[in-house]
Amino acid sequence: METITHTFMTCPNIHRTWCGSSVTIKFPDQPNPNFVDWLFDFILHKDEQIIIQIAAIIYSIWFSRNLSIFENKTLPEEEIILRVEHSLQEYFVATKTAPGQDESITRVTP
Repeated sequence: METITHTFMTCPNIHRTWCGSSVTIKFPDQPNPNFVDWLFDFILHKDEQIIIQIAAIIYSIWFSRNLSIFENKTLPEEEIILRVEHSLQEYFVATKTAPGQDESITRVTP
């Protein structure tokens, strides 16, 4: 059964996407994790740059999930990660903000 926790946290394919991103994510090691609780806690305790990256990852996972469900197309994890990096680059250009001294944000030219 698909749940928000499965979609964004416990699905093995998605786990590889999180691990391959430029953000180091550690999900709780518990039998029944809750994505919404994790996300709220994460937002409360992380800086804005990391939250922006997490939002891009979540959106790209959702985009990939919808392609799979509604168009029967599968995006490999590498392509999902490239979409994340591309959307981050577009965001920083559009808002004219820079990641500052934070080297954890990797920009990829599409």
